[in-house]
Formats: sequence, structure tokens, C-alpha cells
Amino acid sequence: MNYFHILSLVLILALVEVSAETSIHEEANANEEINNIQNQNNEGNEENDNDDSIHSNLRRRELWIGWSSVYYSSTSATLSWECKASTKYDICWKKASQWWGPACWFNKKSHTSNSQGSNCEYTIPTECNTKYVAKAARTSSDYISYSWTSRICEVGCSTPCPLGGTLVGNSITGYCAWMSPPDGAEAFIYDNKIYYTSNMSPAYSCIGVCPTIDGVMTEMDDTGDCLIGEAPSDQPAWMWSDRWYYTDIPDGNCPYKPFASSGWDTSNCHVAKVPDGYYGFVLDQKYYTKHSRICPLSGSKYDGANCFVAAIPAGVNGSVKNNQWVYDACPIL
Repeated sequence: MNYFHILSLVLILALVEVSAETSIHEEANANEEINNIQNQNNEGNEENDNDDSIHSNLRRRELWIGWSSVYYSSTSATLSWECKASTKYDICWKKASQWWGPACWFNKKSHTSNSQGSNCEYTIPTECNTKYVAKAARTSSDYISYSWTSRICEVGCSTPCPLGGTLVGNSITGYCAWMSPPDGAEAFIYDNKIYYTSNMSPAYSCIGVCPTIDGVMTEMDDTGDCLIGEAPSDQPAWMWSDRWYYTDIPDGNCPYKPFASSGWDTSNCHVAKVPDGYYGFVLDQKYYTKHSRICPLSGSKYDGANCFVAAIPAGVNGSVKNNQWVYDACPIL
């Protein structure tokens, strides 16, 4: 083989190598471009998936059941919830004591709503004084659950209104009209206690109506309040449990006794009890009440803001109707 042949062979091999390298680079570039396109497509798909997810969530939110409530008596309960138009709901319920399965195993009914945002209602039968659980469901994950204890059976009683008052209706569904507040006052119940407002009408707030204690009439002084008396200057005046006192005397000899009920009470010198319906206080060694009978209803007392009448006994369901205190005709006493 001569020199010319060798040189030709070298050139041919070099061209083949360059061509191969170019092909490799072109293939790599092509693959990279394909990958970029695929990545862009994937990113687009991910964005579309995210958009679909967002829209899906929005759609789900539109279909979620809204607010709910349950109204119940001794023999029935009405489930109530916000509707989605033309949507079928499954209503399931059971006794809470039936712990071994979901509510739909025991009782299941269907209800189709008519209009958007309306109040869907479904009434189910119950037994007296029994705890129930229920749900209104659009899907297995879109539902409202309820829990309540039905009322005690209404059987009436032979002697309604044992606390007094007038029976309105019958002993099963009626109630007892108990008491009314004074004219101009508003009746209310707070913390199972009976009250009325102390902002009386002018008939009860006229100036000059000071109390009489043990037959002794009291009068207003220049403060505009009713002066009950004044403790000895060397004995601090004070109040406790709606009564006026001054410091005890070692031998029990109380020098100041303005009323028949005044005197030694085995511990301190008692002056008088604040008359019912009045607000008593001590100022500058003097005993006072406000100038009017703030709480004119007999037996009621001013608590600094309103007039307290009485606590509602245990077992009695008290309420206010037409500005009257009322209670169930047959309370459990």
C-alpha cells in the first residue's frame, strides 16, 4: 500500500467520525427538543389539572349542604337543611343505642329538593326520651349530621300548675300563666331566675316614695334619697345581706335602735332590713334607700340593675309569653 492509499484511508475515517459525531449531536439536540416539548405539555397538563381541581372544588362547594337544625318533640323530629335545586338527599336515622352500624342500616328515606337555597325539611318518628342520631346526605362525603334527645312523653297530670297561676289550654300542650311584672316593666328569665326591668313607668318612679320600716315613715334628705338613720360616730356603719349594721358592742348593748327590729343579733348591732323592692346603701355613716320603690312587685328585690323575683325550681321549664312568666302545665317536681 503506497502513501497515497494510506492518506485516503485516513481522510475517509476522519470524515466518518465527524459525520457520526454530528449525528450524535443532532440526535441529542432532537431528543432535548422533544423533552422540552413534552415538559411543556406536561406543565400545561398540570396547569389544566390544577384548573380542573379548582373548578371541581368550586363545584363541590356549591353542592355542599348548608346550615341545618333539628326541631323535636317527644314523638317526632324535623330535620332542616339548605337545599340544592333538584338534588336527591338520603335521610338516615337511628337510636344512639344502636351502636353496631351506621344510621342508614336502620332507617333510610329519600328526599328530592325543589329549589335552590330553600329550606329542606324531613320529619321522622321518634320515641319519648330517647337519644337519636341522623344525617341528611347528598353523597357519602357531603352530609349534615344531627344528634338530640327527644322530649319526655307528654301524659298530662291530674293537678296542673302546682306552683300557682292559671292554666292556659290543657295539661298536655298548655301552660301555666304564672305572674306578670308591674306596668311598664319587661319580664325576662336569666340563668333560670325570674326578673323584670327596673326602669318603671312614671307611676312607680315618682319622687317622695320613701319606705316605712316597722311602722316608722322615713323621709328624703337633701341628697334626694331616703334617710333611714345614722350610726354612732364611733361605730362604722356597714351592710350585709340587705341589712344595715354597725360594729358590735362588747357587752351587746347597742346604743342606737331606731326601729322595733333594731338591736343586738348575737354578733353585731342590727339597724334594719332593707324593705322589699328598695335599694339600700351606706354613705357617710348614714343608712339610705333610693327615693322610689324601684321594684314594686311584692317580694322582688333590686340587684343593682334589675328586679329579681325568684329562682325557678328544678324540674320546671319556665319561659316568658306576652310579657308574663309562664311554665309547663305539669312540671316534674
